Amino acid sequence: MGCGTFRSYGLGEPSDLMTADPQNIQAILANKYNDFGFGTERVDIVELSLAASTRTAEDEKFATAMGFAQDYVTWRIHLGNSGGSSGPSNSMKCPVIDKFILLDALVAETRDSVKLCDQILHILLAGRDTASSMLSGIILLLSRHPEEYQKFRGAIVNAFGTETKPTQELTFSSLKSCKELTHVFHEVLMLYPLVSLNARPVVRDTYLPMGAGANPK
Repeated sequence: MGCGTFRSYGLGEPSDLMTADPQNIQAILANKYNDFGFGTERVDIVELSLAASTRTAEDEKFATAMGFAQDYVTWRIHLGNSGGSSGPSNSMKCPVIDKFILLDALVAETRDSVKLCDQILHILLAGRDTASSMLSGIILLLSRHPEEYQKFRGAIVNAFGTETKPTQELTFSSLKSCKELTHVFHEVLMLYPLVSLNARPVVRDTYLPMGAGANPK
């Protein structure tokens, strides 16, 4: 359409203002945040979907369930490749699952239960939509640009060392201080935003810094 901001109209419906202009997005999400709301429908949906789950981690039952899960994972680790014989013979019919099981591959390298739990935990944390989307974008772009991958890997090795010879502990502050890593995150999020569409109703009269047309200002 040749512009980053436009208005759409529907029969009998309020008009919608669509914008991809960075200044407008910053105004909606930061500078003029109080002028925009989530809307009653979104609030109702969030309450319906979350229910009491936000308080689950504080429940004693959650701690008991977490302990049971950790005990089971440790037991499964010690079983190794013989674990499949403990269940029914037809319990794994899917050929995709039979091709590769992450835990079995990790057990083939080490029996350290702490290290195995850490590795599995990394995968589970990256399973969230936001983290997994960003990691997928990073892997995709670095695989397409091997020369940039080598430069990025060199920067990481210089900053943190290798697995066998670490030079700096991995912390939130150390990761944030690595400029190359931060730049990669920002570039990937710019090319593949985690929230591609964000709808906000206006709760009071307001304006955006950039409009449409030949002179958007």
